[in-house]
Amino acid sequence: MLELRVVGHPQALNAGRELKFSTRKGMALLVYLALEPRLHARDQLMRLLWPASLGGRGPLRTALTHLNRTLEGCAARIGGDAHAVRLEGAWSVDLNPSVPGAQALFLEGFSLVDAPEFDDWVTARRDQLSLEHRTALQRRLDLALQAGDTVTAVELARAQVKRDPLDEAGYRTLIELHVRRDEHALALEMFNTLSSVLHRELQTQPSTATAALLRAPHDNAQTLREARAFVVRGDPVAALNVLLNRADEQSHAGLVRDAAQLLESALGIGLSAAARTQVLTRLSVIRAELNQDALVATSVEALMQASSSAAQRAEALSGLAMSLTAQGRLGDAERTCVQATGLVSVSGDGRLTGEVAFRFMLLKYFQGEFALVDGFLAPLTAGLEAGAEPSVRDRVALADVSVLHALALIGLNRFAESLMRLQRAQTLSEAFPVGTLARDHVALGWLLYHRATHAAPHALGLLQHGLARKDFHFAALARGELAQALLDADQPEAALEQIQALLIEDHPLGLCMGQAALARLQHALGLDSTAILAEAQRSVERTDAPVVRACVALACLNYGNIDQQRDAEGVLAALDDARLPPQWRRLPEPT
Repeated sequence: MLELRVVGHPQALNAGRELKFSTRKGMALLVYLALEPRLHARDQLMRLLWPASLGGRGPLRTALTHLNRTLEGCAARIGGDAHAVRLEGAWSVDLNPSVPGAQALFLEGFSLVDAPEFDDWVTARRDQLSLEHRTALQRRLDLALQAGDTVTAVELARAQVKRDPLDEAGYRTLIELHVRRDEHALALEMFNTLSSVLHRELQTQPSTATAALLRAPHDNAQTLREARAFVVRGDPVAALNVLLNRADEQSHAGLVRDAAQLLESALGIGLSAAARTQVLTRLSVIRAELNQDALVATSVEALMQASSSAAQRAEALSGLAMSLTAQGRLGDAERTCVQATGLVSVSGDGRLTGEVAFRFMLLKYFQGEFALVDGFLAPLTAGLEAGAEPSVRDRVALADVSVLHALALIGLNRFAESLMRLQRAQTLSEAFPVGTLARDHVALGWLLYHRATHAAPHALGLLQHGLARKDFHFAALARGELAQALLDADQPEAALEQIQALLIEDHPLGLCMGQAALARLQHALGLDSTAILAEAQRSVERTDAPVVRACVALACLNYGNIDQQRDAEGVLAALDDARLPPQWRRLPEPT
């Protein structure tokens, strides 16, 4: 079988024997036809490889004749007719995706000085391959981290920073791993290497979050000593406050894994039953943020056994439900919400009752039950507005409720009312510091409003703080919508940054939205998007969120092959447009 090796200098082999080409364009033509397996108009191939030719299609005919001679004895050959050609038969292309940290580039050192369109295609393919390698490497790293295989994780993290020496996130993972393995000298060495690279190349320094990693073990140890001292003195409330305050600080600084490790360690310092229950509650939420499903289940099970408090059990389940909703796992989220609602109904905790109800309405929004959400939230927002001057906590709650109500109104095509609710949320949130979670929710609301009404987003950068937060549950949704908005605004490079972040997601909502956006970007660049769409079709089977299923189906319909389009027609026919936000409807409502 014909085998093409295209990472580094290209080679073509048949049964291990290297094939020889009389011209570079012969090799270029074979590589192009192999990687773009469809019919190509002869005129298009002339523009691609011989744009300056004045002799008709003669150069292409000659190249095809020589190519077929070269392929004699192979299972592949050139087929087609007088108007279009393609590569037929059997062949394989070695893109070397499994080599961690491979430094060779696609068709490295191979270019055609008189064929700029071909060189543009090579550049686009090179970027795509680099993204695929990076994504595959990140997935392997995430799996190793989840499995607790720190040896493999260190190897993969080193490969990651070798591929991209300016990737601070990769260095941060590597430093965190060395710290976890008590290899503090190596952690410091990696931090110093990062500092030197950033100073030399970008004239900047590592972020405070990265620097904090070196302090995390000492800080955690100190926090545990303080908490243990309070336990010994018989003050469990003070011990709990020390632990939870430190865990919150770490979470907000992006050190979510350190917060989880702190709380895991705290379970062994002799806390009272009540304090232990609260630690388990917080730990279950953090583990949900880290997508550690098995550990979440363990935490919740331990909490159910340890606590007789309906309120504490409801709070843990409610936080888990929110995380599951953000991941697009709506069936699991609904079962968890129902369980939390049953518990909170007997707790008598008014604040918690409202919190659980809000999260249930959030789930119903994702399920497309916009009228139900409006019916529940309209009197709630009116009641909150009619009261006395709201406290800071109530202002945050009212801002979040106003955003969710606005999104439900958008789903009902009541755009003027949704605009009023968003403006109210905006006014409320302006009293909060930049970077506050409530402000990030408002920014997401504005983005979805502009996407739904086909208006040009006035501030695509509003979400930058939220996207950097570890406790912004809806970062994946925000990135997916933002990537589409950036593509609408003809900003492909900025969109690609969001897509890259989505493709390393473990949960289906982010992964599917990233794959759909990448298919759109590939199509815009003239690349074949069927492979990434096939991955999206597999990924979407893990979610029951209508918006995600519509997102993938529309991408298949617009950019897929005939089979993918046929499948998409079936999916879209089964979806109810009235349960989808307007931007994901097949026929969007007019503004």
